[in-house]
Amino acid sequence: MTSQQHNNRMMHLGGKAKRNRRDVKMHHSWRRRRRRRKRKRKEKIEVAKFVCQLQDYQDEFHQIWRHGTGSGSLSHAIIRTIAPTGHLYTVEFHQQRAEKAIEEFREHEVDHLVTVKNQDVCKNGFGVTNVADAVFLDIPSPWEAIGHAKLALKYEGGRICSFSPCIEQVQRTCLALQEHGFTEINTSEILLRVYNVRTVSLQIPDLGRAAEDDSTAAFDRGTQTDQDVPCVANLQQGTVQFKSGVPPREMVGHTGYLTFATKSLF
Repeated sequence: MTSQQHNNRMMHLGGKAKRNRRDVKMHHSWRRRRRRRKRKRKEKIEVAKFVCQLQDYQDEFHQIWRHGTGSGSLSHAIIRTIAPTGHLYTVEFHQQRAEKAIEEFREHEVDHLVTVKNQDVCKNGFGVTNVADAVFLDIPSPWEAIGHAKLALKYEGGRICSFSPCIEQVQRTCLALQEHGFTEINTSEILLRVYNVRTVSLQIPDLGRAAEDDSTAAFDRGTQTDQDVPCVANLQQGTVQFKSGVPPREMVGHTGYLTFATKSLF
């Protein structure tokens, strides 16, 4: 192999390696975008379900504590719901996320309605006692924070909500809620199924009564002829069109569960 051939081969291999690295980067970028879309889709449904519950108690909820700030979508929705008299206290374990949330709240001019804290609720609690009207938990192990949430909630009637993506987490959370004396425990699945509405054509079934009904009708009117019978039979054996909702066979995304409970005085 000559030196020119060797250089050409090395250039070819180098260009191929660059293309492979570029493809790998594009694949990882696509996966990151897909994960972000999934998180946004989950948070939209989560926000809608939880805010609907908040609106039922809008006049009673003035102080809400949340553990797990995340992207801040739910925090913004809570702020809009309880403003202008309510206040949100959101606790984030990761310091960088807490600092980012503080910056976003300040930019959106809602920082006077929210307080961001950086601490681990599962170990140290919320740091308050009997003052919260509601507590929202969005953490991997919410059952570890149930006792702290109960301590933070007001004496009677405080509501707690927990989001979990897996049913095993829901089971442990419900057991912890029951052990700490919470009542009205219920869980809702948040995965929404969008039905496709389309026109469906179905053949009208022949139940064997067409000929009998046609003969009776002709006898009663006295105007039915033998030539009319095949036409009616053809109508009975025809098709009918109607609108129908069909669920998708496959759904992109992961489901989740919202668990609600009420603090009892006894």
